[in-house]
Amino acid sequence: MIRLYVLILCFGVLLLYLVGKRWQLMQKNISLGEANSLLKTTLNQNNTQSTARRLVWGARGFVQTYIDLFYRRQRKVLIRNIVIVIGVIMGALIFNKFVTHQDELGVIGAGFILSLLVLVRVEKRILQKSFSRVFPEALSVINGALTSGTSISQALADCALIMPEPLGEEFGRISRRLNVGEAPERVLKASYKRLPFKEYYFFTVAILINLKSGARLREVLLRLGKTVANAKAIESKKMAMTSEVRMSSKITAIIPFMFLIGLQYLSPINYEYIMNDPDGRGILYYFLGSEAFGMVCVMFLMRKL
Repeated sequence: MIRLYVLILCFGVLLLYLVGKRWQLMQKNISLGEANSLLKTTLNQNNTQSTARRLVWGARGFVQTYIDLFYRRQRKVLIRNIVIVIGVIMGALIFNKFVTHQDELGVIGAGFILSLLVLVRVEKRILQKSFSRVFPEALSVINGALTSGTSISQALADCALIMPEPLGEEFGRISRRLNVGEAPERVLKASYKRLPFKEYYFFTVAILINLKSGARLREVLLRLGKTVANAKAIESKKMAMTSEVRMSSKITAIIPFMFLIGLQYLSPINYEYIMNDPDGRGILYYFLGSEAFGMVCVMFLMRKL
């Protein structure tokens, strides 16, 4: 019975995490000068909806995110996701066997939740890398089409034919929906949700303003392309300059765990005292807390660069 309670608690924590993250996403307000007032009804959540309804839709969106990890995926991607889930669960069981010695059912539940979080992070990183790689080229193609007098809808359709995923598929979807008469606000809002990146946000803003007021889109996209290229160069330089520091922090974080595993064989008495004795647990909690605090500090400092 206790195992069932532990499993229910694990899934409850996951659901609470999903609802909380979705709520943060809906509360996010990105200012963009004069375009902000135009996009309050498009890219941000509609304020007329009730809080309960937004929470329900938020939970539904996050649950759908995790379902999409395995539903209607390419065989290669599906196999990769399944291998990650199995690998994380096996790693949790091995760690539990040699270190924590807790109930296996609870460890499996916690490992499954952790594997889903790892999968989402991997998917987002792959999507971001693919987007960053093809977005500057896509801007150049669209600018070339606009220079020749093509409409933005046709320019997106032409770009969709030559661009790889994710932009090729996304531009094709936008073009088709605009051609059948859907509201640009709804189309661009849905597109931004699928590609939630800052560069793409400004891109959708420029298109929406062009469709609404006839702004000069080519100059805006040309400037956006230069900004994206400069930002990419700065990011690459930052990663190169901080590579040694990041590697050192990771090695430093791993050393205490390796020492804890080695302590089980070098000094079993001290290991049992730390892991099983109520007084020794304080040392274990201090060890885990200091490790977590140190990694959070390092990540915070890296984000400030």
